Amino acid sequence: MISIRRMKASFMVAEYYILLFLTSFFVTELIECGIMQILFHSWKYTYYVFLCNLLTNPVLNLILVQISNMIPPRWYLPCLAVLEILVVLVEGFILHILCNFRKKKFLLLSLLLNGSSFVVGAILYRILLFNIHS
Repeated sequence: MISIRRMKASFMVAEYYILLFLTSFFVTELIECGIMQILFHSWKYTYYVFLCNLLTNPVLNLILVQISNMIPPRWYLPCLAVLEILVVLVEGFILHILCNFRKKKFLLLSLLLNGSSFVVGAILYRILLFNIHS
C-alpha cells in the first residue's frame, strides 16, 4: 500500500516537472518567436516557429528527463548536444518546407533560433539554481 507521504512526494515531483516543462516551453517560445518576428516581420513565419517548438520542445524535455535517469551525469551534456542538433535539423527541415527557405538559410535560422533559446535557458537555469541553493 502506498503511503500518503509517498503520494505527496510523487505529486511534488510531478508538479516540479510540469513547472519545469512549461517554463522551458514559454521561454523557448518567447525567444524564438521574438527573433523570428524581428527578422521577418511575418506572423505566419512566427506561427510556424511556434508550431515547431510545440512539436519538439516537449519531446526533447521528456527524452532528457528519461536519459538523465538512465545515464551517468557525465554523459548528460553529450546527450543534450546530440538532441539539440537533432532539434535544429528537424525544425530547420520543417521551416524549409513551410517557409520555402533555401538549405543554407533554414539551417542557419534554425541554429540561430535554437542557439539563442538554449543560451538564454542555460543562463536562467544557472540563475534559478543559484537562487534556490543560496
